[in-house]
Amino acid sequence: GRLRTQGLLATHHRERQWLERAVGSATPPHVIISHHAPHHCGVDPGRRRDAITAAYAFRGDAFFHHPFPKVWVHGHTHYAHRTQLGETLVVSNPLGYPGAAEV
Repeated sequence: GRLRTQGLLATHHRERQWLERAVGSATPPHVIISHHAPHHCGVDPGRRRDAITAAYAFRGDAFFHHPFPKVWVHGHTHYAHRTQLGETLVVSNPLGYPGAAEV
């Protein structure tokens, strides 16, 4: 079938619910490794207001409350960063683009 917005949104909600259940039933400390960034901090600051940013990061604010993950590692954005969000360290250190700095 064709790739449609409604299908992508349904998949996002289903996968997010799975992650919420998994974190809620696991014994802390939690370490989450995902493809997409859980917060806009994982996107290059110059691109955060782009309409396409939702394809790289999602609003994962609900995950940064108790029981919060100790570390969240993500990829996909080609943006290297190390950001503390409350009790959670969000980090990405991809190969990135040629000439980009590493964290």
